[in-house]
Amino acid sequence: MNRASLKLINNLSFNLQDIKQVHVVSTKLLRDQIRDIYTSIVERSGASCVVFSSSGLKEATRALLESTTAERCLVNIQPAFPETTFFEPAGSLSVDIMNGDLSALPIRESSLKLILYAFIIESIPEVKSVLAEARRVLREGGYIIVVEWTSSSRLRPEPGFSLESHIDEFKKEFSQLYKVVDLRIFKDYFIVAGRKELSD
Repeated sequence: MNRASLKLINNLSFNLQDIKQVHVVSTKLLRDQIRDIYTSIVERSGASCVVFSSSGLKEATRALLESTTAERCLVNIQPAFPETTFFEPAGSLSVDIMNGDLSALPIRESSLKLILYAFIIESIPEVKSVLAEARRVLREGGYIIVVEWTSSSRLRPEPGFSLESHIDEFKKEFSQLYKVVDLRIFKDYFIVAGRKELSD
């Protein structure tokens, strides 16, 4: 979305709606965008996919698990929470949920082609040991993909792009846009944010 399109959107007349309802709409669109990104990652790698996520992000995790038929395993890093915290009901999801330590995975050496850390690196105290363990279980030529939500990245000391930072900047500049009902505008914006996150 370039500066010209932003100016055009700013000049449109909007029907105002309750902010809570708009938040629900924007959350759904963001979840759809996350699903598209996940699907693209798994399809391009053609790999088994191990998903690491906390129970607090069940919607984002479910979006990933629904997006692919790859073999999947989810490691719960918060064993105090029951497995039902993730998915209720689980439905037809094909997933093996286990409790585990990301620094000591219950997975044999050189067995995976792709590992995806979905919104979890920021809550891990010792990132180096977790990445070392991921390297142990990856096959030669395998990939580690890290998806971070916040701009305070654990892997990049300098400020970087993130979905959160883009949305915050957008809201500051065009505050009234967050009250609109026009779903097309919301969708256009989130797609652009997602592409920036992928290419960063």
